[in-house]
Order: sequence, then structure tokens, then C-alpha cells
Amino acid sequence: MKKYDLLSEIRRRRKWVQMGQQVHKYENLLNRQFQADRPNQKWVTDISYIQTKEGILYLSMIRDLYDNSIVVDKTAA
Repeated sequence: MKKYDLLSEIRRRRKWVQMGQQVHKYENLLNRQFQADRPNQKWVTDISYIQTKEGILYLSMIRDLYDNSIVVDKTAA
């Protein structure tokens, strides 16, 4: 972002409303251990929302924690 002189938008926290039972509840397998001893042992993912003049873009990527390489990245409108 610094390279292209971009600024992130700071949003207020949302107040989440409980909608009954959680459909999925997953165990915390990493437990904040973000180092891997070999490739393809631990992958993490994140989704970012980018607002543009044309609308919102969704950027999703999967990263290998062994060397922080991007395994997959996908952008959708």
C-alpha cells in the first residue's frame, strides 16, 4: 500500500447479532503457532474488501506459513 500511496479505510466495529445457534464451530488448530517446519504444512487465508469507484472487490488469498508464499489469490467483483 505504501508503494502505491494507498490508504486503508478505518471502519467502526460492527455489533454482531446472535442469530440462534452457530452453524459451524471449528477448533483452533494453529493456536497462534504461525511457523511451519515444511512446505504445505500450514496454510492460512484471509478475505479483504476493496471499495472502488466501480463497486466492491473481494480479494481472497491462501498463504503458506512455511515461507509466506501466496499459494492462491483470487479477486472477484
